[in-house]
Amino acid sequence: MKTGILKNNVEESAPRQTKVEQLGRNTGNLVFWEALDRLFSPEKIPYAQSERLSSCDRVIVTDLIWIRENAEYGYLEKLADKYAIPFIPISVGLQAEKFDPGFRLSANTLRLLKKLEERATLGVRGQFTADVLEKHGVKNLCVIGCPSMYYWNNPEFRIDTKAEPQRASANFKTFFGRLSAAEKHFLSYCAQHDMQFVEQTELPFTQENARDEKFFQYIKSWLDRRSVLPCGYREWCDALNGIDFSLGGRFHGNVIALWNGIRSLFLTTDSRTRELTDFFGLPAMEMQAFDETKPISWYYDRADYTRFNSRYPKLYKNFVNFAQKNGLDLAPAAQPLTFAGPEKQQPSVKKSDIGVHNAVYLSAIARDKNKIAYKFSVEGNLVNYFSNSKPFTVEYDCNTEMLPDSVAVLPFAALLLPLCWLADATLVLPEADEDFCRSLRAVKRGYEEQFPELSFGGKVVAGKVVKNRADHLHRSTLCLYGGGVFSAFSVLSELCFRPLLFSVCGEEQSPAGDKLAEALSLRRSCARTTFRCVLKEEEAERVFLGGMGENRRKNFFTALAPCAHVAPYAFLQNMTDICLPSAEGTEGAEQPRILTAMSFCGCRVRQENCFSQREQILQISENRDFMQALLRSDEAAAKALQRV
Repeated sequence: MKTGILKNNVEESAPRQTKVEQLGRNTGNLVFWEALDRLFSPEKIPYAQSERLSSCDRVIVTDLIWIRENAEYGYLEKLADKYAIPFIPISVGLQAEKFDPGFRLSANTLRLLKKLEERATLGVRGQFTADVLEKHGVKNLCVIGCPSMYYWNNPEFRIDTKAEPQRASANFKTFFGRLSAAEKHFLSYCAQHDMQFVEQTELPFTQENARDEKFFQYIKSWLDRRSVLPCGYREWCDALNGIDFSLGGRFHGNVIALWNGIRSLFLTTDSRTRELTDFFGLPAMEMQAFDETKPISWYYDRADYTRFNSRYPKLYKNFVNFAQKNGLDLAPAAQPLTFAGPEKQQPSVKKSDIGVHNAVYLSAIARDKNKIAYKFSVEGNLVNYFSNSKPFTVEYDCNTEMLPDSVAVLPFAALLLPLCWLADATLVLPEADEDFCRSLRAVKRGYEEQFPELSFGGKVVAGKVVKNRADHLHRSTLCLYGGGVFSAFSVLSELCFRPLLFSVCGEEQSPAGDKLAEALSLRRSCARTTFRCVLKEEEAERVFLGGMGENRRKNFFTALAPCAHVAPYAFLQNMTDICLPSAEGTEGAEQPRILTAMSFCGCRVRQENCFSQREQILQISENRDFMQALLRSDEAAAKALQRV
């Protein structure tokens, strides 16, 4: 049975302005559509190619999520008259400033809804919309809320994370018309706390909105520095990397934060958002009640998900019944353990609890001053991909005896993740860092998007999830340095922050960044590791990657390991920012969508803009002192500079 969805394509290569247009001038729509795509995998049918509906057994309709009193949908009615298949509207909703029982549907909209309910059960956004439709005689409906809240298709989805908010992200309504006093207070508050601002339209903030020149200049300066406009799912998740609290009036802007395990507080401004927060039991407050004298922690505490967590399993079951009633097949559920937070922990994990054939069990983490050693066992076919040539150890330039196990485990976990995903295996850890666990969903998604021909299963089971936050009193940057132009360019980009150069090398190797750090009077450190001796990479590549080209295979299984080797040192030294080497159009796993998705211990992991190597060399050459230091200290970079 074939299901279609009426939806125009969003071209990945299109300019940003074009993408925003294709997303209906509101990038929040991509959250809605991303959820429908994951839940039902429908065939996308652009409106201009509506003749393709003749090959469908049913079609999902998303046009009725924003019904105003004077709305008309003649084009949709014509299609419904032409094709005698079920048209299934999802998240039908009325748009009004308040819950007005006197809301009147236009004659054309009512006629369309009555036609559609003869063939399908209408999925309605909330009780207000349901009451108005029933008053107009539309009875075949089911209140389901928004499909974005069922993205993971799992009754155990819940928000349990609890943290001291350190990096907040804000969102707001479209900048249109004059702002109210409360809205001005909210924007001033966000600017005062230097929050990230996630925009969803291209309409600019104007003097007309502000009606106050001083206020306008203050807010505009903040927006120019801190606003982002994501036009893709991966881009949005990247923008939320390192964020631990989201608040504002954009429903989907807060929902995608929930997808990433980030607490959100919904500020309601109209019936649409209020209807959804009421239905799901989401923490919300009126924008008009916003008080700029309260600390961020006060608003974070208002984001209490107890009611939501208790209601969600029942709401999920209701949504499944709606889908089944309409003949919609749901995608497989995500693993429930994906959602485990610090309030949902297992005291210990035993082999008998797992019940799987392929698994890796970390049994002990030993420390001897500066060195960490991992003791583990492997079961099932996975043993074919492990080498016994050397034990897995990591040695740092600082004492590791006070390092929490939940942080010490990260180099081990990151090394084995790609193999366990491909082998559909279970990685069992005694405990793990909360930020790291929360980021795994996005890391895995990055692999899936980069390698769509592969199947990524498997899971991570942590006996305990621990929040680890260092005392970040000021910005402290670490540059992961491996030598060459890309590493050098990242150092140059961070030079004003006097970064620490950190190298990951073998036991007998010389750290790559020592000479450059000395030439620039920068601090330096390293991790000497045997991680290259743990896996039989060639055998794993042969079995799992098959005929994949060499450039795509390169470091597939070990791409995450160097960054994760930074984690213990970064935690002990209170680092705030981890800057990875830049990269030029890599086809493999060493790229931003994968590497910067990983986070740990409150650190922000990022990668500089991926200019071409030639462009990076030209920028390096403009800084004569830096270039001279590089020529004297980095042979690989020197050769590249001399060629250009």
